[in-house]
Amino acid sequence: MMFKDLCDMGAVCNACNTFVRQSRKAGYTNLQAHLVRNHPGYDTVVRSCIKEKRIVSMDMFIDRHAHTTYQWMKLVVHKNCTLADVDDPTIRDAVRFDSIGSKTLKARMIAAVKLAELDMCAELKGEKYVLVFGRVRAFSGHFRRN
Repeated sequence: MMFKDLCDMGAVCNACNTFVRQSRKAGYTNLQAHLVRNHPGYDTVVRSCIKEKRIVSMDMFIDRHAHTTYQWMKLVVHKNCTLADVDDPTIRDAVRFDSIGSKTLKARMIAAVKLAELDMCAELKGEKYVLVFGRVRAFSGHFRRN
């Protein structure tokens, strides 16, 4: 279901169209390793495809690079890290993410903001809105949330 048989030398992954070398005599270890390494959550996708009698396709998976970028963005934003911390070998050893450089992460973060900005502008076109930043005091008083 996840692979198309091409020849005796291997198969093509239905999710990413990558050729994976695997001899028929060796079993399925390379194919399984490819799925685990490149397609996190493939087992739930396969189960849903079996239930719905659908074919597995590329759009059912999160891209590995997008997932890595999201993990690093989340760490930098939530833990208030600098982008230079991404290049720190100690931090890289402490996390289980794929390695990524600070320049690459910055470029991907800017690209993500531009995409989100386009969607937000289209959604809010013609609307009036105000930006409100958290923990801001106005007129020496505090705002309360009910």
